[in-house]
Amino acid sequence: MTRVAIIGGGIGGLTAANALTRAGIEVAVYEAAGELKEIGAGVALHPNAMRVLRSIGVEDAVRGIAGRSQWQWTRAWTGRVIARSTPAQQAASFGLTGATVHRADLLDVLAAALPEGIVTLGKRCTEVLPGGDADPPVARFADGSEATADVIIGADGIHSVVRTALFGPDAPRFTGKICYRSVIPAAAVAGKQVNTDGAQWFGPHGTIVVYPLRGTDLLNVVCHYDDDGYRHESWVTECEGAEVLERYGLADHADHPAHLLSGGQKQLLAIAGVLVMRPARIVFDEPTTLLDLVNTRRVARVIEELEQQVVVVTHDLDLLDGFDRVLVVDGGRVVADGAPDSSVGAYRELMVHR
Repeated sequence: MTRVAIIGGGIGGLTAANALTRAGIEVAVYEAAGELKEIGAGVALHPNAMRVLRSIGVEDAVRGIAGRSQWQWTRAWTGRVIARSTPAQQAASFGLTGATVHRADLLDVLAAALPEGIVTLGKRCTEVLPGGDADPPVARFADGSEATADVIIGADGIHSVVRTALFGPDAPRFTGKICYRSVIPAAAVAGKQVNTDGAQWFGPHGTIVVYPLRGTDLLNVVCHYDDDGYRHESWVTECEGAEVLERYGLADHADHPAHLLSGGQKQLLAIAGVLVMRPARIVFDEPTTLLDLVNTRRVARVIEELEQQVVVVTHDLDLLDGFDRVLVVDGGRVVADGAPDSSVGAYRELMVHR
């Protein structure tokens, strides 16, 4: 029987192990860490990836821990809708739907599907000898042990020892793009309703992606940004939320008049401001951008529960009942400032005389 050694017990290594095991091949996985674990972030599995997971028998288990959304939106940075699709439309186009999952959950599913004894932990590979016609390849580990196999597969990440053995020393080449990631409990978001549809915004120098994990329990927020000068390589470095807003020119967002912000900037404030930063004040000129609530008449009740001071610029009079204070501005002049009833009356009178 062919023997295969896989260096690395991450998502790639365990997926390969499951596929080879189902094919009747003897597999051994060697993982450097003392436990199987993944970084705390989400991953989007498109239909082609789900087809692989179906072939190794874990599709149902993966869908059981995946996020749930009704729509997938694609927007320009201005907020303009470029495209939208439903899971049914995706299935019609590709034969099955994708899924969004927490990386740790996916790794747990893959590990549970393997027979006992295949994965050995605490085995950091330091060298691979490719072997020759008469000698099998050998993997050497930091603890002094070795493993031989007919085939050695490298799934040991960006600094792969296996790749070095095959192609020589190499170093990652920075692409000029960085990524800010957050996983946010939906229950921690103030308000009665959080939209858990998948969405992505495309801009001149960045992309923002949002999708649910673990049903609708978590929101995965990913902000990509172009930065040729950034050189620190890390998957887990933390930063202040203010740095993200600075990247998108929103560091002074509390003082920005709503009309100076694009639709995409207001969408980012809804994500970074409400979900991450919790700033003192948030300004919106379109109420529906606040957490993408569809029913604008519920926005006032949601805002009422937020800890932040929220300013909404709107002509939707039905929205105003839930506010304590309503200002009416005409040509830069405040003509009314008070309770909703009195201010709306002043607004209506103003409109009559136009």
